[in-house]
Amino acid sequence: MTDSLFVHAIEIIEAIEQAGYEAYIVGGSVRDYLLQRPIDDIDIATNASIEVIQSIFPAVIPVGLEFGTVIVRYKQTSYEVTTYRNNEKEQIQNLRTDLRLRDFTMNALAMDKQLHIIDYFGGRRDIENKVIRAVSDPYARLREDPLRVLRSLRFCSELGFTIDKKTLLAMKEVVKYIPSVAIERISHEFSRMIQGPYVQKSMDYIDQIDGLQFLPIFRQTDLLRRQCVRIVEPFTHFSEAIAYFHYIYDKITIVQWTNAWRLSNDTKKRALHLYELVKRYERNGIDRWLVYRLRRDDIHSFVSLVNRIFPQHEVSRDAVDKIHSNLPLQSREDLRISGKDIIAQFPNVKRGRWINDLLTQIEYHVVMNKLKNDKKAIKEWIICHPPDKN
Repeated sequence: MTDSLFVHAIEIIEAIEQAGYEAYIVGGSVRDYLLQRPIDDIDIATNASIEVIQSIFPAVIPVGLEFGTVIVRYKQTSYEVTTYRNNEKEQIQNLRTDLRLRDFTMNALAMDKQLHIIDYFGGRRDIENKVIRAVSDPYARLREDPLRVLRSLRFCSELGFTIDKKTLLAMKEVVKYIPSVAIERISHEFSRMIQGPYVQKSMDYIDQIDGLQFLPIFRQTDLLRRQCVRIVEPFTHFSEAIAYFHYIYDKITIVQWTNAWRLSNDTKKRALHLYELVKRYERNGIDRWLVYRLRRDDIHSFVSLVNRIFPQHEVSRDAVDKIHSNLPLQSREDLRISGKDIIAQFPNVKRGRWINDLLTQIEYHVVMNKLKNDKKAIKEWIICHPPDKN
């Protein structure tokens, strides 16, 4: 936790207290404080109404009024402030009730401005014992939001914690309700789960509860479910995972994957690119053109994919980096010829896709050391290899 993030949260609490209300830091930030993990954001719970919060702070963004939540912008930082959740049956609204309605004991913690931890449900003990345990009634907590089944698996993957037996039994009962959750929320949790350092542990649990049959695409084929639960190393991002699963079972396209999981176009393009490079590797091994076409931020994903699919090959990032550093080009901008030069060489030809295609051919020959990156040499090569201008 950065000092300023924490100090400003305390200042928000003090402002709420000065208005006659109480407020506490709650949830994941308290958990991560105890685990000494980095903290990027802080949530605050209070008995003040949203209207009161809006009257106290000049910059308030109403992001979740139906849930009693707003974003307070304070000293160029966002803090989520939520009115205590209440017990609908008893109409009790206080900190204890708010924490009891949270998902897991490790998240049902609060901290006051003096850094005192408030722990009604044994969350601190469970953190020390590395246990994920639903608060109070496991079935009730998970059924309130079936996404909590995936959240437990994500926390398991990120933290390496063990899931409490009663909570695991409740997960088996509630997992069938996951399809009722918005796919965007499912995608977010699953993506983080497969990127966690303890992903193998979460895969063991998802296998125990037979959870993959309730997730998009995986429900369609037992082959993918079997392959997924065998994952032992984390993926770098969802694109890498999709490229891998498409390689395993190409009857389901990458477009079908990204559509089913409601993923971005960037994710789709990245998965397509990685898959294309893996297939090139399968045909040609590591060559200069493959390395040239690898984006720097995709090298780790590519190496991970190759070693996951071809474990006997043992491709290293160092080997890829060495080839990359010795390439005659790092990008098309390094070419000694441009599109304008080509247009000037063919002044009477209508502009079109042929220009980009020709530049790609030139790139390829230069990268593969078949052509010197020299303007005169490239122009002579073009004369000997006239482009298809259709």
